[in-house]
Amino acid sequence: MQRLTIQRMASVNNLRCGMIFVLAMLQASGQAGTFSSAALKPDAPSLAAPHDMKSLVTALTGSWPIHLSFPRSPQMPNGGEGDGEEVWRAGPGANSLIEDYHSVGADGDLSGLAILWPATNGKGLQVLWCDNAISSGCRTLNDNAEWKDGGLVLSDERYEDGKKRLTQEIFTFDTPDSFTQTLSEGESAANLKPFLTISATRKRLKVK
Repeated sequence: MQRLTIQRMASVNNLRCGMIFVLAMLQASGQAGTFSSAALKPDAPSLAAPHDMKSLVTALTGSWPIHLSFPRSPQMPNGGEGDGEEVWRAGPGANSLIEDYHSVGADGDLSGLAILWPATNGKGLQVLWCDNAISSGCRTLNDNAEWKDGGLVLSDERYEDGKKRLTQEIFTFDTPDSFTQTLSEGESAANLKPFLTISATRKRLKVK
C-alpha cells in the first residue's frame, strides 16, 4: 500500500497515531490480567472474522515483489521508477490484515506498515498506516476502505491550506497472483489524477 507518497508524498505519508495508543492499552490490559476467560460473557458476539475479511486475507497473503512507476508531474518532471516488496499476512485470528512495505525509488527509501480491520459500524475497513517519512509515526485514514467485487479501494479525504484533497488507492487484481495499485489525488472523485502505479506479482514458493 505505497503511499499515498510524500506531500502527496507527505499527504500520502500522512495516510494510513492511534497504533501506539492501542499497543499501550493492550500491554496495560495484559499486565492487569483483564484478558481472562471470565471476562468473556456467554452472550458475547462471535470473534470470527467476517466473510469479506477472510476473502481479503486470502487474496493478499504472501510476498509480492513490486515495481513503481511515477508519471511526469510538477513534483517529478521526468517521472520515475522504483522497486520493492509488499508482504501481507493475517493478523490474530485472521480478524485483521497486516502489510509490511519497503521500496527504493524516485520517492526515496520508504518502509511502512499497514493494518486493516473491520470497522465497528460494519461498514468497510479501518486502515492504519505507519512509515519512516511520517513525523508522527502513524496515521489512520479518514475514510473506511472497501473490499468488494474483488477489488480494494482506500480513500482519504482531508483539508490542506483550507482546500479539500482526496487521495485514493485502488487495488485491481489482474489475476489471482498479480495486482495493480493505482494511487490518485485531486479535489474530488471527479478530477482524480494518478501519481503512482504499482505492479505486483505474488512470489511463489519453490517446491523441492
